[in-house]
Amino acid sequence: MKQKNFYLVGTVHKDPDGSQRLEALLQRVKPEIIAVEMSEERIGKLDSKRKRKKRFQEELEGTKNKFNLTPKQCDTIAALSEFYDQIRGYEICVSQQYATQHSEVKLAYIDTAVDSHD
Repeated sequence: MKQKNFYLVGTVHKDPDGSQRLEALLQRVKPEIIAVEMSEERIGKLDSKRKRKKRFQEELEGTKNKFNLTPKQCDTIAALSEFYDQIRGYEICVSQQYATQHSEVKLAYIDTAVDSHD
């Protein structure tokens, strides 16, 4: 019987290079199962990128008027938001993408729902 390895990977949620690091690790390790600390219920509740972007643009417009921001300031804020959006939840996105590209890999969500009453 072949011995199996178990890897426990800790991530820094706002690591700007986290996505690339995790992707490289998955490519190197070639896991059979990826377990993500997230409940399936919460996955379904995450806003789509398009919804977040639309909501952000609406909020930025209100902020621009309230604080009399210049177009350059608005562009800087938008760039920071886009950067944050790219690294937000990368652990889930990279894991889902890897499992989709490797159909033999099982993706398991191993957290309980926050509002679970068990």
